[in-house]
Amino acid sequence: MKTTLKPILLLLLINFKLFSTTFYISPTGNDINNGTTIGTAWRTADQVSNYAWLVGFNPGDVILFQANQTFTGKIFLQGNQPSSSKNIGTATLPICFGTFGNGNCTINSGNNSGFYAYNSAGFSISGINFKGIGSASNPGHGFQFYEDLPIGFNTIILKNCSASGYKYGFNLGEWSANTPYVGYSNVSIIGCDFYENFEDGLMTYAKSKTTHSNLYISEVRAYRNYGDPTKTGNSGSGIVIAGFDGGIIEYCTAFDNGKNNLAISGGPVGIWMYESKNITIQYCESYSNKSQGADGGGFDIDGGSENCIVQYCYSHDNYGPGFLFAQFVGATSMQNNIMRYNISVNDGRQNSKGSVHIWGGDPFSNCEFYNNTIYADNNTGMVSGTAGMVYLNGINYTGVKIRNNIFYVTGGGYMVNAAWVSPNTSNIHWQGNLYHAADGNYQFMWDGNIYTNLNAWKMAATGQEMADLVSLGIQANPNLMAAGQSPTINNPYLLALSLTGYKLSNVSPAINSGLDLSHAAFGSLNVGTQDFYGNTLPQDTNFDIGANENAPNLTISNTTLIFSSSNSTQTLSITSNINWSITGIPNWLVLFTNSGFGSLNVNITATANTSTGIRVAQVTISGGTLSQIVNITQTGASATLTATPTTITYPSVGNSQNINVTSNISWTSVSSQPWLTLSNSSGSNNGIISATATANTSTGIRTAQVTISGGTLTQLVNITQSGASATLTANPTIIT
Repeated sequence: MKTTLKPILLLLLINFKLFSTTFYISPTGNDINNGTTIGTAWRTADQVSNYAWLVGFNPGDVILFQANQTFTGKIFLQGNQPSSSKNIGTATLPICFGTFGNGNCTINSGNNSGFYAYNSAGFSISGINFKGIGSASNPGHGFQFYEDLPIGFNTIILKNCSASGYKYGFNLGEWSANTPYVGYSNVSIIGCDFYENFEDGLMTYAKSKTTHSNLYISEVRAYRNYGDPTKTGNSGSGIVIAGFDGGIIEYCTAFDNGKNNLAISGGPVGIWMYESKNITIQYCESYSNKSQGADGGGFDIDGGSENCIVQYCYSHDNYGPGFLFAQFVGATSMQNNIMRYNISVNDGRQNSKGSVHIWGGDPFSNCEFYNNTIYADNNTGMVSGTAGMVYLNGINYTGVKIRNNIFYVTGGGYMVNAAWVSPNTSNIHWQGNLYHAADGNYQFMWDGNIYTNLNAWKMAATGQEMADLVSLGIQANPNLMAAGQSPTINNPYLLALSLTGYKLSNVSPAINSGLDLSHAAFGSLNVGTQDFYGNTLPQDTNFDIGANENAPNLTISNTTLIFSSSNSTQTLSITSNINWSITGIPNWLVLFTNSGFGSLNVNITATANTSTGIRVAQVTISGGTLSQIVNITQTGASATLTATPTTITYPSVGNSQNINVTSNISWTSVSSQPWLTLSNSSGSNNGIISATATANTSTGIRTAQVTISGGTLTQLVNITQSGASATLTANPTIIT
């Protein structure tokens, strides 16, 4: 549960008005005080009830218990007393119950209800934990709201509260003797725990399915509500809703409920509704719920429900079915309900029934079960029997459709168990599902016969897995990422992150194999906007089978690669589930491949860079609408400059000789003597300089030096030229 609101915040949340009063209750107080200051606080919860009966609370009044303290007594409020409208708040000025200080308080109510409001509403209750004397001996409820007047009551808000040790943790109902049946509207229950109660954690009821309106339940945990073993009807549920038209139940958890239920005519379920309209259950986890009689499952749309949805929920390790459509005898019309994009793992742990159960005690119609992933392992964790996939009980229904689901079983178990019935496609129609028996033991039970593969069942079950004359359905391994895991999460906000094992792998045959149920040929359904994992529908041109709409994925291990100047290779890891290609490849890069499908390691080789300049490239990996860019850099080589030979000797007569320059940079060349001329005074990279010496007419040796320089590098070539041979002649040699 969340931390309780501080008093100042609580006051800001109500439109406080001039004549509203704040009352305080503290263990150091006294019930003879006026209660209007901390120094004159009351002592018990009973004094709150006394004041409500004798004087009455007004809209906007605030009743605060000292945080982190324990009180005794009960809170009882009655509205619509003769000639009085006391103890009834409004939507804008509710009567507020909370704490002063940081934290919750506890109220021990003994064998009475903790908070009981009769024919009254307009309450905001925050940060109060109610404890009864014990679930088996307390006939009261933790929170009880009951009305029997045909006028209606508005606004009940519970936040960060709990109730344990009662018959019901939370009980809200209407049972008016006269029509119209008008009940409660705008009921919110947020961040509360209802546990260890005798029958149900949280339940509502009414005389009709439209009595109450606008229900919101979020972040509620209902657990260890074990049920009444003497009761002949269902008992021991976590959250059960009836009588509401319009509501959302989300981010809730129900577990370990129902184990004492013995009733075989109707049993407990973790989270469910009956005799309701327009209720959505979503993002919830229901697990380890039990029953010694019927049911004991995860989620249920039950008798008299209309236009209700269960979506994005996770059911696992329940004794009964993970998901149930059931119409009990005597219920009002049940129609137009949907279960979609849910995951069931290891449900149906007892009684050899199914992870999915469809039962028609009385007729119902037009219910859809699509794009769910159902997995059952019969090798471990079984209580009794063998868990199957879909169990049919009775055929008092029409227009039920089971489509685009994955049914995955290991260790035996029926894909379809219609042992005692033979429904036709007007009753129930399978279309476009994927079936997988990991051990190859396929069993389709139909009208007392067992068929050992999909095709045999299709031939016997006229019209099943067909659309007109087109054959549908797949018998194959769905290639889930890691099927078999059934983690207990206990944080519904983490469902999608925690159940990646039931995503489709890149090679799954379920990808793009689903029916487009929004098409007129399949009923023009509004299939919602997302799958179990939050992926937009659809991700490709076609829908996928199961709870995961496989999202195109393209990621890379590195967005930057840096190569040295030498020839070297690096690996780029591409993670994908689509076709992709690589473009923008320069001629100095060599790739192992430039296209592929799925995940692959691609080796990229940069050839040696002999220049000193940096080489850069931008390579693009693209597939569909996705792309990734890799920026590649290769460093330049170190600057080099050499000249050979480093010594040259010329004859006196002169000639030309070559100087070989080996370099990767620009350079200049200079001769130190005018008699030695160079063919080129500058160059870049490798080159040849022709050095020409003129004739040396003197007998003396002469020297020169050629300087070749580039950047910080310099090379010297020493030049020597021989002198001419000595000569001496006289002419004429005779003079007369």
